[in-house]
Formats: sequence, C-alpha cells, structure tokens
Amino acid sequence: VNERLLDGKSATRTNVLDGFQWLVDNVKTGDTVMIFFSGHAFVDTQENFYLATRDADISRARATAVSWRQLIDMLHEDLPACRRLLFLDARPTEGGLKPGMRNPLLDLAAPELGMTFFASNTLQQAIAPEMGSRQGTFVRAITTTLGDRRSDLVPNPRDQLLNSLELGTGIRKRVQEASAGRQMPTYFATAARRADNLFELFSDATVDQAQ
Repeated sequence: VNERLLDGKSATRTNVLDGFQWLVDNVKTGDTVMIFFSGHAFVDTQENFYLATRDADISRARATAVSWRQLIDMLHEDLPACRRLLFLDARPTEGGLKPGMRNPLLDLAAPELGMTFFASNTLQQAIAPEMGSRQGTFVRAITTTLGDRRSDLVPNPRDQLLNSLELGTGIRKRVQEASAGRQMPTYFATAARRADNLFELFSDATVDQAQ
C-alpha cells in the first residue's frame, strides 16, 4: 500500500495536482486507486464545479482551486486499467445549489469511467449549519461500518469482507442517523464492480484506534 496524505496547510492546489501526478506515475494496470477528499466545493460564474483547496479563492477559481474537470480527466484519461474508488466528503456552497445545475456526480457514474464512489451528500442538497460544522460524520460512518460485523450482509458463512453495496448501505444508515435524516449520502458502482470486495472488517482493536 502506497499513500499520500495532504492535511491542513499542505492541501494546496499545487500539492493536490502534484498528488494527481504521483498517482499517474505510480499506478499500474490492475492496481486499486483510492482517493478521499474532504472539504468545500463551489461553482464559478460559468457554473464550473471546483474542489476548494487550502489556498482557494472563489474569485480566482481557475488559478487557485482544483477543477472537477481536472479530476475527471485524470481518472479517465491518465490512469491505466485499474479499480477506482472515490470517497467524497464535499460541502457545497450556496452557489453550487442553483436549480437546474447538472449534478457533478453524474460524471463519476459515466460507464466509461468504471468508478465506484461514496459521497457524504448529493452535492445538490442544502446542508444545515449544524450539520456542516459537524466534522467527521462521514469518516465515522465509514469506520463504524467497517467495525460492525452486521455490515457483512452475505449469508452463511459470512466472509468478513464488504462489497460496495454493503459499505454503501452502512454509510447511508449511519450518516442519516447522525443527521436525523436530513443528509442524504449516496454511492454508485458499475454493474461489473458491485460484487467486488472492497474492505475487510476491522478487528475491535482497530475500530477503537480509528475512532
């Protein structure tokens, strides 16, 4: 397992794009690529969608934020044949909730991308302030699902492995419980990937450390 973490001050536009380049340079055919993004998202005056980085300036989006197009192009054009997983904990600004705007998640569901993704919300849903300020709900939903043996829905004998449906079901249940039903997480996997096992259930000790 090779990983690169950008946190706090290090999550600048330049470093995120460097991270994309690192993926392109290191991923080989048959590998599994996993990307986790947590932060704000917004649209510019032309309704282009962006992921906000540490140094993002909404008035200078093209120069200071990571465009959705850059992410999709990297996933589609620059990576070899591999399994792609995206966890998206993006909190859209009011500008990203305009009626009639195309949902960016549709790009991830394009069949040619072969993507499996989990999102903390629909990206077109207003999130109440108390929900938006509650950091870590999505991550806790993931780790709690991975530590709950009941998440393994496969009938006897249970295999202690979770596929996208089992993980997505657990995340949705826990995020909705934490938000009293006001936040709607979503997940998607292509038909060819729905039965793929993604994670092994945590041991109890591992769950305690993750929480």
